[in-house]
Amino acid sequence: MPWHEFQCSAVASGDLRIECLTPGRTGREDGSLARVVTLFGRLEPNGRKRFERELHDQYGIDILGHPDLRPLVFHDNWPDNVHAMADDASKVPWVPREYRFLEVQGKGVTEVAVGPVHAGIIEPGHFRFSVVGDTVLHLELRHFYTHKGTERLFQGRPACDGAMLAESVSGDNCFAHGVAYSQAVENACSLSPPPRAAALRLIGQELERLLCHIGDLGGHGSGNS
Repeated sequence: MPWHEFQCSAVASGDLRIECLTPGRTGREDGSLARVVTLFGRLEPNGRKRFERELHDQYGIDILGHPDLRPLVFHDNWPDNVHAMADDASKVPWVPREYRFLEVQGKGVTEVAVGPVHAGIIEPGHFRFSVVGDTVLHLELRHFYTHKGTERLFQGRPACDGAMLAESVSGDNCFAHGVAYSQAVENACSLSPPPRAAALRLIGQELERLLCHIGDLGGHGSGNS
């Protein structure tokens, strides 16, 4: 299937240039699905890195000119050339791999590691602080320890069965995720929920919101926040 080239450029607080090659479903001969020149140019370089790294992890999209394409979503046991949203990820071999990170060196520099398991019920995350005294020189942050491949699990599933899967995304706000999924399906099918369903959704979301706030306040009081 032929490749199509798409280019656009715009100016908004700096240069924005996108050059994208989009393939058919099977991708190029080298196995990648697309080639994207780093999306936001000089805009928010630290903010864009993670979104582009996730594109590379999940879909195998090449981000040309990206300064840091280390794995983000998948950790050290995941093979380099398996992309969960594009490849068969049902039987992925366990592959030992070394994670590269910036090692700050110098007189008085100390590394302080926190996590990934934390007190209370917050999500896991690993924080590697490079410090001199109270001064933080660098922070290496890693998340996605509980990544479950939920997006891929939605594929091929009947629409009516997706609500239960959406509710399992996060235990803190399962009702809100279920509503968001239902609204997405309704918008795709040009449907409108009846007034009673809309009212029940509102009540359920408000109760869930109050529960989250009460839980956070309790965490602050117990020192687990």
